[in-house]
Amino acid sequence: MLKRLKGFLQRRGFELYTKPMQLNIVGLRNKDKSKSDELHVFYKINARNWNYHVYELISDTAKVWKGKPSKTPVLLLEGQYKEAYRIGKRDGKTDALLQVKPVEVVHNYDRDALFNNTTTGEQVSGIDIICSTYTNDTLTISKAEDGCQIILGKENFDELMKLCAMQSQLYGNSFTYTLIDFRNSKISFKAKAFLKEGFKLAASAIAGMLLEFLFKKAVAPKEELKSRKTGKTRERKGKGNA
Repeated sequence: MLKRLKGFLQRRGFELYTKPMQLNIVGLRNKDKSKSDELHVFYKINARNWNYHVYELISDTAKVWKGKPSKTPVLLLEGQYKEAYRIGKRDGKTDALLQVKPVEVVHNYDRDALFNNTTTGEQVSGIDIICSTYTNDTLTISKAEDGCQIILGKENFDELMKLCAMQSQLYGNSFTYTLIDFRNSKISFKAKAFLKEGFKLAASAIAGMLLEFLFKKAVAPKEELKSRKTGKTRERKGKGNA
């Protein structure tokens, strides 16, 4: 899986961190919205070896909000948000990786219509990475947590926070979160391929037109000169016959 995940990052132009104990924190949003998402955390421990952790994740909080779908969902968009998070206390109470730099979100989206009737933009705070909470053994997500990246299971979350604390001792209290969304990646890649092919065809057509123009510019004076010489020759022949 590590090799595949490195490939996902590379194809999207996202950075892979390779310093010892520098975390790659990567969320994978499942294409099947009925299934859970995953948070993959991996880092180098020496020149050749990696450590790898996988946690169950909710990256789309519209699935569950007080047991019902959110009426005004906020969704974090695919991207690599560099140094956008730090260890802190959410509302001064619970541990979290707090958002400290703007991230790209979409508001009021329709999951079944692939983001139709949506409003996209930056959100400067509140899209935190937090631990799940339960009421009477039922997962609950408050309106204030809408858009957050939620790790299921306190043990999993605590392990992540320990890893983050270890990184912060080496590189400071700053973390990059990368989200890969498989729900629209297929369409994105097709669109990119189509645009790439379109640019190639356009460039080829422009190059052809330019060559044709230059060819005509180069040939025209020769044709004109040849025409003039032919005209003079005919004129001289005509005078001789008279």
